[in-house]
Amino acid sequence: GELPDNLNEKVKNLHEELIEYVAESDDTLLEKFFDQGGLSEEEMRDGIHQAIQDQTFVPLFCNSDTSNVGVNRVCDFIAKYGSSPDYRRIITAQDTQGNDVEVSLDGSETVLQIFKTMSESHVGELSLFRVYSGKVNTGQDCYNTNRNTNERFGQLFILNGKNRTQVDQLSAGDIAGVVKLKDTHTNNTLCSGKHVSLPMIELPNPNIHAAIVPTAKGDEEKLAIGLAKLHEDDPTFVYRVDSEVKQTIISGQGELHLKVTTERLKRKFGIDILLEEPRVPYRETITGKGAAKYRHKKQSGGAGQFAEVWMRIEPKQRGEGVEFTPVSYTHLRAHETREDRGWRGVGGKK
Repeated sequence: GELPDNLNEKVKNLHEELIEYVAESDDTLLEKFFDQGGLSEEEMRDGIHQAIQDQTFVPLFCNSDTSNVGVNRVCDFIAKYGSSPDYRRIITAQDTQGNDVEVSLDGSETVLQIFKTMSESHVGELSLFRVYSGKVNTGQDCYNTNRNTNERFGQLFILNGKNRTQVDQLSAGDIAGVVKLKDTHTNNTLCSGKHVSLPMIELPNPNIHAAIVPTAKGDEEKLAIGLAKLHEDDPTFVYRVDSEVKQTIISGQGELHLKVTTERLKRKFGIDILLEEPRVPYRETITGKGAAKYRHKKQSGGAGQFAEVWMRIEPKQRGEGVEFTPVSYTHLRAHETREDRGWRGVGGKK
């Protein structure tokens, strides 16, 4: 639709800010920006690509996949301005001794990384991966550096939405999927030559939490299996069993994330569930100073027993934890009262 009049000024300011970010990514454009007081639309569009490679800014798009608004624009932008493998030809990995090694797009040895795992009915686990070096063939054996196991590649697929095209070979830079790997998970590195590990994919921490409860008794085991599978598919979805509040807590990136994930749990595993607010495990702490002592006497036959326990409690600074400090007998004598000295003299021993 048409832009409302009250937003014209804001859009103009944001557009000027975008031009400044693009100019900062290239010295030539920066000189033109200062000389001309700005950049032409063509110069700005030419500079967007390099600005994204340098991560000078991160583009944000508003769209809706359910109503198909803005989806084509996002796809066109990625195709025109996104990174191709040529812009990341060399990746720094680590060998088994922890030393940095370079993995090149032109390398002959196979190096790939699993970036997503999907559980599919009647198929098993589909592992999506990117080839960083060398080639991958059907039937090829690779070594999983993270799990210290060997894997054999079966059917390889190029994915385009729901469509899958089976291929026999992949080259460096390709993104594809493989089914039925035995013990390989998201973030694992597989290689054919020197054993190396690629940097782990940095995942965002969850920022919203809810307690999940199965409505039918006996579904607890199915729920645990389902949550584990969903976490394997999406590592940004996290769950834990809190023994203090007696609840299973699920965590995600937002309300929509949790809603979609729980709907998948119902659909794929046939579990009826409810979401509740997580309970808060309240704590008590020491806020002031206090002291006490306890005297133990037992004289019913034999040598008898006699002892006294002194205790002093006082708070520490927040975050310093708990500290237990034994106090010497000499220190106690220095603080004992006349009554204390009286009972200590009765038996001669403390």
